[in-house]
Amino acid sequence: GGIGTREILAAARFAGSHAAHPLLRGMVGLAGLADLPEEALDAAAELTQRVGLQACVGEDESDLARTFARWGRRPVEVLSASGLLGPRTVVAHAGTAVHAEGVAIADAGATLAITPRAAMLRGAPLPPPGGSMNLVRVHHLLGSSLSCSFSTVTSTSTSCTQKPCSSVSM
Repeated sequence: GGIGTREILAAARFAGSHAAHPLLRGMVGLAGLADLPEEALDAAAELTQRVGLQACVGEDESDLARTFARWGRRPVEVLSASGLLGPRTVVAHAGTAVHAEGVAIADAGATLAITPRAAMLRGAPLPPPGGSMNLVRVHHLLGSSLSCSFSTVTSTSTSCTQKPCSSVSM
């Protein structure tokens, strides 16, 4: 089994109990969108505005196909239709995302976290900066409402160097 309503409520309790902590924040986490019961999405939607949400979606073509088969929509469209996109939402990976999904993330004021190292280790795609999604262009066109960063990974290093979108050249 994947994450269910019980786990989502436990994450919300953790986040709530640490809300005043100066260094620690909790949020609801979703992974395996294709396997989540509708009740879990409903529970997460009720909590997202209060404690935030981190959703791993569209990590590879298999994830995209399974999500589409389950929900009849692309991953970011499922999040949006379920009330899960907002300013306290972090959409992680999104290697299969297309331009319209980037626009939906930006319009909701959500954050897109691209993880080149994780994608490289899994053999999964990244949204191509010059391709269909063109994150940097979306970032600038929508008045910087899309937060994103790119990591530089070398084969001899286990750490990543973060570059803000504005410093990435196309």
